[in-house]
Amino acid sequence: MENNKILAKLEKYSPWIKINRKLAGPVLIISVVYILVYFVISFYLWDKALGLDILLRGLYFVGFGIFIVAVYLAFTGFLLRSIK
Repeated sequence: MENNKILAKLEKYSPWIKINRKLAGPVLIISVVYILVYFVISFYLWDKALGLDILLRGLYFVGFGIFIVAVYLAFTGFLLRSIK
């Protein structure tokens, strides 16, 4: 019962949590698949096929940073969804 009060307060002050709780499961699954594909492509294509220059490597890691933020938000929503 106390968890419901905490969750209600969180949803009151952060409306995105309600949306995040609904989408967290699928986003978490997609994120795990995405990171596996991302690492496979990076190890296979890093210097061999693409020969990435410094700008593309920077963009690559910016994309990876955005992905880490998405995984964090999905995991947080997944944990919040488990509070009944």
